[in-house]
Amino acid sequence: MISFAAIIPHHPILIPSIGQEKLEMAKKTVEAMKKLKNKLVKIKPDIIIIISPHGLIFADAFCLNLAEKYFGSLELFGDLTTKMEFKSDSKLTHRVRERFETANPPPFLTMISEQNLDYGVTVPLYYLTQKTPSDNNYISNFSIIPIGVSGLDYQKHFEFGQGLKEEIMQSDKKIAIIASGDLSHALNQTENPVENKFDKQLIKFLKQKNIDKIINFDPNFVQEAKECGLRPIIVLLGVLDNLNYKPEIISYEAPFGIGTLVAHFKIS
Repeated sequence: MISFAAIIPHHPILIPSIGQEKLEMAKKTVEAMKKLKNKLVKIKPDIIIIISPHGLIFADAFCLNLAEKYFGSLELFGDLTTKMEFKSDSKLTHRVRERFETANPPPFLTMISEQNLDYGVTVPLYYLTQKTPSDNNYISNFSIIPIGVSGLDYQKHFEFGQGLKEEIMQSDKKIAIIASGDLSHALNQTENPVENKFDKQLIKFLKQKNIDKIINFDPNFVQEAKECGLRPIIVLLGVLDNLNYKPEIISYEAPFGIGTLVAHFKIS
């Protein structure tokens, strides 16, 4: 069953050892992610499904990672200390695989087995699941399922989310689903009105639960906004389709010139 749903940014500079003194610029976002973690801890999910726009992306297929274990690291960004390890949930992963392989017509789905997680997965999990010296509020004994978006159109991403929901709803485990993504880039540097308009419109439509408007964004308009979060968000909205949920925008700001959105979808 779906117990938790959220949107969370993933820029590596949000990690304290990377951002350091610059992290003060994203104080609102960091506090919002801590609030989101507190909500997640209350749920105590068995499985976290996280949709990432980075890693191995195929033009015509979604990507399901079947590895038995996963390792999160941010060494590419100069952080040699952050090391995380997660287990998979083979039962649900293989059920998702079977659903999409036997569907008629079959949606596009590619399976990989990659232990090393991309930063679109690692950064959100750092904030949502890690125990820190000053924080004993954390979850344990959970598994993760990383899924990559594709180059397919927005409607296909929504339909993929709908199919994913069918398998989630058959599980008796508590499942959290996270859309990992940043919104418009270079907002502060360029003062680009198109980018600013994209973020404002997306947030407005999320609040209104106006899914059609989001799915039917003009691809050229989206491309000009230079975002990386729309496709994961649309998959999440597909999962939430026909469920009773209430959107909560916890925070939005644009530190470092990047639109960062933290949102929670309360499911009842």
